[in-house]
Amino acid sequence: MAPRPRRPGHRDLPPNLYRYGGSWVYIRPDTGERVTLKGVTDRKIAIEAARRLNAKLTPTAEMKAQAAVERAIGAEPAVGSFGALADRFVHEFLPGRQLAERTLADYTDRIGKLRNHFGPERLVQTIETAEIAAYLDTRPANSGNKDRALMLLFWKFTASKGVTQNNPVEATFRARNTKQRQRLSIGAFHAIRSAAAPWFQIALDLALVTLQRRGDLVSIRYDDIRDDRLHVEQGKVERHGTGKVAQRVGPQLAEIVARSRASAIASPFILHRRPLKRRAEYLNGKEHWSQIEPEMLSREFQRLRDSLHLYDDLPAASRPTFHEIRSLGAALYRDAGVDPQNLLGHETAEMTDHYLAGHWTRFDDVVELPITG
Repeated sequence: MAPRPRRPGHRDLPPNLYRYGGSWVYIRPDTGERVTLKGVTDRKIAIEAARRLNAKLTPTAEMKAQAAVERAIGAEPAVGSFGALADRFVHEFLPGRQLAERTLADYTDRIGKLRNHFGPERLVQTIETAEIAAYLDTRPANSGNKDRALMLLFWKFTASKGVTQNNPVEATFRARNTKQRQRLSIGAFHAIRSAAAPWFQIALDLALVTLQRRGDLVSIRYDDIRDDRLHVEQGKVERHGTGKVAQRVGPQLAEIVARSRASAIASPFILHRRPLKRRAEYLNGKEHWSQIEPEMLSREFQRLRDSLHLYDDLPAASRPTFHEIRSLGAALYRDAGVDPQNLLGHETAEMTDHYLAGHWTRFDDVVELPITG
């Protein structure tokens, strides 16, 4: 990619380096991406950094000629190009990992963004640890750690295909995520529940009693209750053999289901509501028009939490979310002398030996949790 025409104030700068609003910005010659040189204020340092980046990222005449030949004859991208290997990674490697649908979609989206960042025609052999570390430094801790984990897998895949000899990601470190989310108290749960609409009260109660994640809660159907047990196939952990739970339906859980059935909506799902909008774009991908999206649970919880000013003293990122109901319920089970391990679906070494893949994990304890205040 040719450098952009230079303004008078930029003409004495190396190609691809610009000064915008007090910041030094480098425009990658291989992808066109704008990269702010964070922490760089000195002009000499910015110029030296741009020269080094140009030497590393500017396609050579040989690379341009080869790309032109391949385009002219309609050839496939180079075997070692990031684009070609990313496509193979998505279609050959990821499906065999038995990932949950949402995880697979997240991985596919992330590898696509990495493909755009490094450039689809960039040879993976030329990407070194320093460049990967620089990219990770620009990412928030949580997202950066997810990108790092995915890149570890990607470079292992490229090595398995004989394209690379070493994994440049291994030398990087996981970022320390200092964000600590506040635990949800039973008092706050009661306050949110009291202010909630009937459909969301059912969602809160079901989450507290079953300890299931959002994606599993919205997928629970009435016909999942068989032989006096609620059967839940946990999407996030199903590939580990600990994702099938059969919880005994006690009086409290039975009452929650009865309240759900009493609604005027004939839905196959225990959690359901009448949507405010029934346009096609809102209904596509749903099994039934009344089905609730996992994100709706989070948004409604956040709306009620903030409208009640329960955690105004905390930054938004540290306030408890809908997911914290899971840990609150687990604590209540432990206080009642019951181990919630099976409901949570967490794998341990002992469970690996005891619960074989595909078998249902029975949860026989019936405990009355303090749903109402």
